[in-house]
Amino acid sequence: MRRGCLRYGLAASVLPQIVLSLQHMELFHHAEKRLLVARGILLEAVVRQLSLSF
Repeated sequence: MRRGCLRYGLAASVLPQIVLSLQHMELFHHAEKRLLVARGILLEAVVRQLSLSF
């Protein structure tokens, strides 16, 4: 498979999550903290409980 197709597939798979997380800054903050933990940059994601109301 060409690299361009792989990139498109990856972008298409994560785009819905990105769009959803950017609708509310708290959700974006939680997602970013989890990503930093997953990459080994932070030891744990310390965030307050979400106060989302849809």
